[in-house]
Amino acid sequence: MARGDGRIYKQPGSAVWYCAYYLRGQQYRQSTGETDEQKALKFLRRKIKEVHADQVGARTFVGPQQERITVDKLLDSLEADYRLREKWNPQVATNA
Repeated sequence: MARGDGRIYKQPGSAVWYCAYYLRGQQYRQSTGETDEQKALKFLRRKIKEVHADQVGARTFVGPQQERITVDKLLDSLEADYRLREKWNPQVATNA
């Protein structure tokens, strides 16, 4: 991890460590979910590896907001797919 790639920090009154890292000039911040500083650093290193993989084109980076998909969004996507493929019918609607 190079200097300037990211950092960990604590919010006032919180026992949990947070991290901040950058991709294409945009800052991403999220909770590490860790109270141990070394585990929080390990979390940050993993995120920085994901950022570097995106930068070299190995894998698309998935940000914190994209990780938080809800069941409601999944069901909406399923319904849209069924409608697109003309598989939607009243029986499917009542079972959903």
